[in-house]
Amino acid sequence: MKLYTPFFAPESDRPPVLVVERPSLRVLVFGWLGLVFHGAWMPGLLAGAATVALHL
Repeated sequence: MKLYTPFFAPESDRPPVLVVERPSLRVLVFGWLGLVFHGAWMPGLLAGAATVALHL
C-alpha cells in the first residue's frame, strides 16, 4: 500500500502534486547524518545537536 500526500499551490489552477510517502534507508542507517545528506538540513542538524547534547 502506498501513501501519497497532496500538495496544493495556493490560488492556482494547476492540479495538486502527489508525493509518495516512504521510509528512507539512508536515514534508517545513518540517522541524523542521513537527514542532512537527504536534504533535510534543519531536522538533521537539530537531531544531531540533540544527540551530541544527550551524549555529553
